Amino acid sequence: VETEGGRRVEELWLSYNQLTDESLRALSRKVIGKGRLPCLQRLELESNQIGNEGVEALAAALLACSSLPSSSSSSSSSSELTTINLCKNTVGDAGAQALALSLVHSSCPSLSRLDLSGNQIATSGAVALAVALASGGTALRVLGLAWNDLRDAGVVAFAEELTGWRRTRKGGRAREEEKLEEGEGK
Repeated sequence: VETEGGRRVEELWLSYNQLTDESLRALSRKVIGKGRLPCLQRLELESNQIGNEGVEALAAALLACSSLPSSSSSSSSSSELTTINLCKNTVGDAGAQALALSLVHSSCPSLSRLDLSGNQIATSGAVALAVALASGGTALRVLGLAWNDLRDAGVVAFAEELTGWRRTRKGGRAREEEKLEEGEGK
């Protein structure tokens, strides 16, 4: 039986509060993890001043959830988190890469929405997220990357990684597929 009222919190809205990396580091230590807020489903951090260091701390906290042993208590080692909104912050490639790693290896089987729109993510961050999605090890179904710095090369690299085209490229079939797309194989 839950006795602490705060442990029942399902949504935490902290958008537009001028939070910094330091704030997210503290929040990650105190809120994310086994037995802390086991019912937390939605974490809203839009329009703050959160960068790579804060997001790396969040990713580390998510990873730590998966390394905790389960107990017979009512709180499990997995998180109920379904949504993380980090749009309109200053997250770059390093933060996106840390989140990608936590998506694949953390105990967040319910995380289905991640909004990183309006940040500073470029090709390497987008590719890391595509690798996480393509791995099949995540429940993520919605990924927001609008208003970043992907440009043409970043979007192409993201798409190639997401569809597995880059991995097959080293094999013979990818060159043949490329020829067909360019109209050479007709």
